[in-house]
Amino acid sequence: MNKESFRKLGIILNENIPTQELLAEDFNGEYYGLTKRQTEKIRALRDIVTEYNRTLPSKGRLSISEPKAVAEVLRPVYQGLKHEECWALFLNRANKIIKKEMMSSGGLDSTTFDVKTIVRKALVYSASAVIISHNHPSGSAKPSTADIKQTEALHKALKYMDIHLLDHVIIAEDSFYSINDQYMYNFN
Repeated sequence: MNKESFRKLGIILNENIPTQELLAEDFNGEYYGLTKRQTEKIRALRDIVTEYNRTLPSKGRLSISEPKAVAEVLRPVYQGLKHEECWALFLNRANKIIKKEMMSSGGLDSTTFDVKTIVRKALVYSASAVIISHNHPSGSAKPSTADIKQTEALHKALKYMDIHLLDHVIIAEDSFYSINDQYMYNFN
């Protein structure tokens, strides 16, 4: 954020603070010469922005037809996280988002989701399709063996209920990885 934006909050800075750092859970205001009160204001602002990004209405969005669109919808949710989270997009027949919801929150380098919970929620929302996504705070979007195995298990469970798993998109800071595109599962 630029210095002018902070000035409006009553915080005087000598330099701009990179947004990525500002949104980090462990933001250190002392490094920028901020008082404890100023740092608390920034953390409160970060919490408001984070909550806003998590609860943005999804209805009315364009159809989700490619991994890039998934990344655009969920990147703001993952912004600044130091831990992994898994989110699901529940879609109607036109691939429009019915609901976006966090499925799990994990540690620094892993998170697991419960297949039964995702299937149950897809049924509750009358979803025709599901896309799952999780972040890799490490910066590498490449899936682990566990990521691939979880995706296969979810695909099988949803298929049994006649619900399509369209993709599992892993989102890193500057990149994303589509398991469907890379492994050609043809989940449809």
